[in-house]
Amino acid sequence: MSGFNIEADGFETVYAGGCGGGTFDVSGTLTLTPTGGGEPPEPPEPPRWPDATTTGVPHGTALTTVTAPIHGGDTLGGTATRAVYTCRVANATYTGLRFPQLVQVAAPNVTFRNCSFVGVPDPGGSTALLLIRDDRPANGPVPSATVTRCTFKPTVRPRAGHLFDAIRGSQVRVTACDISRCIDGVHIFGSTQVGDPWAGFVTVEGCFIHDLTVAPDPGQAATGGLSHNDAIQIVGGSSIHIVGNDLGDARMASVMCTPTGRNATSDIVIRNNRIGVSSSGINVNDSRLPGAIEGLVIEGNEFSRQPTPMIGSRRTMDRAAVNGNTWTDGGTPGPTVRNG
Repeated sequence: MSGFNIEADGFETVYAGGCGGGTFDVSGTLTLTPTGGGEPPEPPEPPRWPDATTTGVPHGTALTTVTAPIHGGDTLGGTATRAVYTCRVANATYTGLRFPQLVQVAAPNVTFRNCSFVGVPDPGGSTALLLIRDDRPANGPVPSATVTRCTFKPTVRPRAGHLFDAIRGSQVRVTACDISRCIDGVHIFGSTQVGDPWAGFVTVEGCFIHDLTVAPDPGQAATGGLSHNDAIQIVGGSSIHIVGNDLGDARMASVMCTPTGRNATSDIVIRNNRIGVSSSGINVNDSRLPGAIEGLVIEGNEFSRQPTPMIGSRRTMDRAAVNGNTWTDGGTPGPTVRNG
């Protein structure tokens, strides 16, 4: 006991420093109440899936609003309501920024870290908060990006008929991002160049995609005149890996794979994700391809209870690796594939 002594001056007095509070009675019984001692509390369990605490711009990060080009060679144009920031410098890094513009990547190996993408007041008919552009030079590397701990949340939700996604394009790695309020979370566009060998090459890992905006869309008669919302949509490209994400409830699909046939489509891995409730959790439609999608893997995902967890054609799904998928409530049997 630190700092303990008794004075005999007609009264019994206890000085007990460094050991918390206590009481002393005339019987000579000393009772101490420790403070700050003992075993430290157990640290909280990490979240089972990515959430707002583990994704997006870290809490307390100071952000600088972009009002002029960050790197020489970048451009900032457009109008006051539809400004476009274009990244044109290879190997450039953007950290701790708030972009009140539509951002386009037109250079290779661009990095975004701890940035907030909020968009513009009038996003227009078809665009994205971050677009990796379909610029394919005859020689040299294609535009590409790495996006880590960024937040995608437009200040203005998409209006009727708008196709306003958070991230769109190919050649991008997206890690630990918080994505909400758009039509699609990540729209893997592929390339408009038929047979483009660089189409795809996308990784989405440890992201939280949620609260997608459902807006009127007259062009979507098949979906009741409302927007076709997918957490992740694949329309072209190969080498696409979707791993360890929370793909929250989306109106149409957590992962919609509907390649158009303009680019080769293979090596698609959907592994260890939480699949939210939607029209179909994972929807694989190869009807516009000459053959099956090769190298499709769907394994280790946890599905929220829903009527159609997975749907796809027999020619693709019969050769796909579909293993170890479960329900979030642990019920059996596990989710199965419905032939579409």
